[in-house]
Amino acid sequence: SVVWQAPDNPGSATVKAICADGKGGVDTGVVSLHCRNWRYDNVEESYDGEVSLPTPGTVEVALDISGSVPELAKVESLWVTAAFDPDSLDGEFFQMRLISPSGHQVLFWDHRNGYLGVDGEYVPGFTNEPVKGTWRLKITREVAGEGAVLDDFILDVDYRW
Repeated sequence: SVVWQAPDNPGSATVKAICADGKGGVDTGVVSLHCRNWRYDNVEESYDGEVSLPTPGTVEVALDISGSVPELAKVESLWVTAAFDPDSLDGEFFQMRLISPSGHQVLFWDHRNGYLGVDGEYVPGFTNEPVKGTWRLKITREVAGEGAVLDDFILDVDYRW
C-alpha cells in the first residue's frame, strides 16, 4: 500500500511506490500528479409537494442531489428550510433530523412548540460529508394533534471538490 499526503500548495507532485515480494524481488512505480486548490460551489435543491405529518408518528422526505454536483464533492456548510401548514401548532412537540447520503444524521429541531418552521437554519455536523446522493428530512411528531403538512423542504449546500 502507498500512503501519500497532498502538498500544501497547488502544483506538480510525484508519488513513488516501491514494492517487495518478500523473496528478493522489488518493483518500483512512479506517477506524477497535478494538485490544484479546492474549488467551491453551491447547490440548492427542493422537494415539491405536500407531505402529511402523522399524529403522532414519523415521516421521511427524500431529496436527491446527484446530477448537479461533482462526484467527490464534500459539504462545507449546509442550511435547511422547511415550511409547514399551519405554521403554528401550539403545545405540540416535534423533532427534525437531517440524514446525509452516508447515513450520518443530525438532530436540529427538538421539542419546540409555537411557530413550526425552519427558515434557512444552519445545520452543523455535516462538514466533509459527501454531497451527492439522497438526503432525508425525518420529522417525528411525539403527540397527537392538529392536522398539518410539510409544504416545502429546501436544502442549500456549499461544497468543495
